[in-house]
Amino acid sequence: MSVTQQLNTATSMGRLILNVLLSFAQFEREIISEHTRDKIAAARRKGKWSGGHPLLGYDVDPHTRKLLVNEAEAVRVREVFRLYLEHQALMPVLAELERRGWRNKRWLTRKGQARGGRPFTRPRLYELLRNCGLCRPGPLRKKCTQASM
Repeated sequence: MSVTQQLNTATSMGRLILNVLLSFAQFEREIISEHTRDKIAAARRKGKWSGGHPLLGYDVDPHTRKLLVNEAEAVRVREVFRLYLEHQALMPVLAELERRGWRNKRWLTRKGQARGGRPFTRPRLYELLRNCGLCRPGPLRKKCTQASM
């Protein structure tokens, strides 16, 4: 079978060849997906940031792509966890963060565009409290595994 050859799906042989080609295409997609997942996991094991929004409390080194502790933000993250342990609920913590004027992480993209820096919302606060990169295990996270980092 060549790329320029016509494929007649009206016959049983044509449908068989089409199904074989589709199976190989699916196999190829799955192999690419596995390799990508393995590469990202290997980069994370080396301590490299594999993309996405940077975590509050950390900065990404532009040269090594590793996470560096941002001590000023880390103090705030510890305080957020302390407040949650004290109140055992999101809404009082959210109200306290709003009263203090604390905001989410602000960072620059590779293109130099500013992102983040908005007031905390309930979903963002919940995400912060259950993030494996910040706590192992955290107050809202029962089990934190190496694979989920």
